Amino acid sequence: MRQHNLLWNALGTRWKILIVIAGVLIALFHHRKQQESRDWEATPGVIEYSHIRYDGKTRTEVNGQTFSRSDYDWDLRYRYTVNGHEYTGTRYHYGLMPDSREALRVMAEDFPSGAEVTVYVNPDDPSEAVLKRDR
Repeated sequence: MRQHNLLWNALGTRWKILIVIAGVLIALFHHRKQQESRDWEATPGVIEYSHIRYDGKTRTEVNGQTFSRSDYDWDLRYRYTVNGHEYTGTRYHYGLMPDSREALRVMAEDFPSGAEVTVYVNPDDPSEAVLKRDR
């Protein structure tokens, strides 16, 4: 927590305001998409690959102090067919994803490579899809 406070205190007021505004806009976008995806059509799909990737460490220096954290990401890809056209998707859901290895591992266990899954597809744009509608 101390690392976070030092970084936050080092930012100027204008940057803090911009960061808060950007966060609110992103949250509103994801909330709207979550609501929309509730009505998307279910179609069968298959997980092409699903694994957790280590992206390295992020290092930040503030007031002469260096802070670091490990970054992880979930490489996810699935395929599905709508009206005879095959599509691929990479989005799990609309919302923020955890960045801890353990949290991502738990999510990825439900979607192993080769698994048959339900994909929720935007009927107005079949290239847009998610594996989970609500969070």
